Amino acid sequence: MSASAVESKADRARVRKAVFAAGLGNALEWYDIILFGFMATSITAVFYPGEGLSAQLMTWATFAITFVVRPLGAVIIGRYADKHGRKAALSLTIGLMTLGVFIIVVLPGESVLGIWAAIILIIARVIQGISAGGEFGSATAFLTENAKRGKAFYASFQTATQGISMFLAAGVSWIFSSALSEEALHSWGWRVAFAIGLLIGPVGWYIRSKMDDTPEFQAAEKTDSPLRTLLGQHFGRLLSAFLIIAMATISVYLITFLPQFAVENLGLDGWAAFPGAVVAGVITFIGAPFAGQLA
Repeated sequence: MSASAVESKADRARVRKAVFAAGLGNALEWYDIILFGFMATSITAVFYPGEGLSAQLMTWATFAITFVVRPLGAVIIGRYADKHGRKAALSLTIGLMTLGVFIIVVLPGESVLGIWAAIILIIARVIQGISAGGEFGSATAFLTENAKRGKAFYASFQTATQGISMFLAAGVSWIFSSALSEEALHSWGWRVAFAIGLLIGPVGWYIRSKMDDTPEFQAAEKTDSPLRTLLGQHFGRLLSAFLIIAMATISVYLITFLPQFAVENLGLDGWAAFPGAVVAGVITFIGAPFAGQLA
């Protein structure tokens, strides 16, 4: 076997490991973020008890905090990734997300802690938002920088694994909403749903910690101000990417809001909106690599 063939085989093995390592952590990140929206009715009952629109708005405001702080997480962890490596950044993001999920799983409700329950819940969501913001860019860089060819195809697994997250979050919510009474779901069922995602955290962190950093990062010339370079030299691309991601994120908002809308406004059973989200997750998982291959 020639040296080039051996090198090519090693490259393919490295990029497959990169897809698995990035994908596993990415699935955890988005499973827990999406699940919060699907469990909004239970979270409202536990942390913002009360009748009427105000309690629901508080829950969705807490949900929105994660998305508001994502740009901040992208800047902070992106800069960290440029200085210390993609591997270090990905280990950090999965650690932060696991911490945020753990807080949510064990956090007592308003009946025990009063207003502090909501405050701590918001802090946990801020941690998750910073993690998610840093995860997106770091994981995409990790995928593309490990691939010598087909960079768009391998980058597409960033979105494909979000489809897995949507599928899992919707599937778990569907099962729990169908199998449990409303009282059981509000009491403990929603916590078990989050705990399922929590199980992935240590495994994902271990796998990522064992990966080598990307060849491109190791060979790249480091700069003290990558953010200044981005804004000064690539602002058009930054704006285009911002608008494209915003369009995709709006669809996630819509899908995660549908279950509560179906219950509160359409009078449907709690599980009724979840099959559509399951289908959306499958389509994303299949469609993203196809689009990446075309790109």
